[in-house]
Amino acid sequence: MMKKLLVFMLYIGIMQSKAQAIEFINPREGFKEIDLKNPSFAVKPDPIPKANEVFKTTHLMISVCSHDGDGSVIHQYINQTNGVVGIPKELLKKWQVMSELPFDAKELDYWAILPNKKQLYYVNTEENGKVVIEMTAGDGNYTNTMAKFDNMMQGEIFWRSAKKTKSIKISKGDLTTSKNFESEGFMADVYEFPSEEGKIRAIVRDLGEAKGQYAPLKSNYAAVGLAGLGWIYNKQNNHVYLVYHIQNVATKAGCRLAGLIPEKKTFSGSGYKPMGDIMMTHIKESHQENLSEISQTLKDNLVNETDPQLIALYKESAKIDRELQTKSMETSANGAMLNDVSEISRGMIENALNPDIKYKTMDISLRIEARRLEIELSESQDPEQRKALNKKLNCNRRQQTLWLNYRTDGRKLKENIKGMEIQQQMEKLSTLMMDYQQRMLQDCL
Repeated sequence: MMKKLLVFMLYIGIMQSKAQAIEFINPREGFKEIDLKNPSFAVKPDPIPKANEVFKTTHLMISVCSHDGDGSVIHQYINQTNGVVGIPKELLKKWQVMSELPFDAKELDYWAILPNKKQLYYVNTEENGKVVIEMTAGDGNYTNTMAKFDNMMQGEIFWRSAKKTKSIKISKGDLTTSKNFESEGFMADVYEFPSEEGKIRAIVRDLGEAKGQYAPLKSNYAAVGLAGLGWIYNKQNNHVYLVYHIQNVATKAGCRLAGLIPEKKTFSGSGYKPMGDIMMTHIKESHQENLSEISQTLKDNLVNETDPQLIALYKESAKIDRELQTKSMETSANGAMLNDVSEISRGMIENALNPDIKYKTMDISLRIEARRLEIELSESQDPEQRKALNKKLNCNRRQQTLWLNYRTDGRKLKENIKGMEIQQQMEKLSTLMMDYQQRMLQDCL
């Protein structure tokens, strides 16, 4: 249920601003109100709430995005003082997205995203009642190209890498119809900075010194929503900037503000059971079932077996299976204790791509197959059958060597990529494994 990546896109056109030669993303339904007048909330940062505490927001933010001809309209609440994003079920209904959400929207009560990208899903299900599901970031599954702006380039880091290219005049028609905004438009600055996806352009407006309502940004550096839009702090001049337009220069994918209105909302996480508590029971039950299945498979393999080498190999295989099953259970249990679905998913993927684990499972399987071939070869008197069996046996031995080489290469690769993001590590390990699997298939043609 939680493995789907939320893609924030639907169809909207991109029109060219003739006055500034800057492309702006515009929603079909027209712009909402963008209001920067002083809201009535504390100038000190609200503490980041725990899962069972109260979530507070200060603004309603509406963003429009486009990507590969598709687009989205995203409604979200955000707390300007601490960067917490909150999306209640009634707000999610206003979203315009074509892609599948990572949960059943009918069961969702509230969706919270913390500044560290941890996500909390508050759901109400028939089976388990009120449950909170937590997902931490780190596997690349929560941020699209443009949303990485706030995750990887936020605040102080942004100002170190971004270069100002020009100042432009934004006319009223290009941005908003708000009576609380400048009727004749305003000046904005265009910045560009490098990223893994290519050059990114950000259009920002200087809001002045970080004092009053903007004082919390001094310690938080950024308060941005899902689309990467919002407020960022510049430590160099002690000013706060409103980021209202981000775009990939090459692909034209990007997001822009369509509405930013002071609006105070609260949601209480009290009464929601951690999903980890529910999962722990299922994990323990599944573990025992899998151990019983391993024992039964060993029993079935030994019932009529008389060859001492095969008996030893079957026992070794069962031992490896029990070790791997226990490791898998411990990984899942650790994630459940943290109430973190992402930790469980990451652990399972990491185990599946671990070169030592893969080698163990492939090696024991090939050695069992080799012994069976040896027995069959010793019992055969037919020349053609013996020729075919010898061919299979030689192939088997080459594959054993191949997977030994895979383990060596995998260990070296893990050492070389340990500084990369988890998602990048998994991609490189997956590529290595698929390469060896393909070589194994071709080796015996």
